[in-house]
Amino acid sequence: MRIRQLILALSVTCGWTMVACSDDTEVTLPDTVAATASCVGCHTDLNTLVATHTPDSIIPTGGCSGPPPYIEPYDRVYLEPEGFAQFENTIHGRQGCIACHGGVDETDDKVLAHSGDFVKLPSFENLDQCAECHYGITSGFENSLHY
Repeated sequence: MRIRQLILALSVTCGWTMVACSDDTEVTLPDTVAATASCVGCHTDLNTLVATHTPDSIIPTGGCSGPPPYIEPYDRVYLEPEGFAQFENTIHGRQGCIACHGGVDETDDKVLAHSGDFVKLPSFENLDQCAECHYGITSGFENSLHY
């Protein structure tokens, strides 16, 4: 797992990645593909997100206080460079995306990346997603007024 995270960090930082094929041949991907062939690569590239986003099927209309501000789907998942740079140096940022979100890293295929055990909002599923590292907090949460 640590080697995969190192390779991901190098590929994002250096603009390249190495992929092992089924016959153990190594292939260097072009910079344009390598730059987005990861969670971080796609989610820090606004142009890629705009080109590949799935439009909302229902736009919230609001209630007594009027409609909520509308945020495009690609803006909701865009990791803005300055904020992301700060986040990636935190304990959660150093874990890598799939530690909390699941899914498949090191791919530029949106469907594959968001498949399997992918969790869109891990905080909303904290009893499952966060308990491995934060058991004391999650076990107490289940018995709290906030649950």
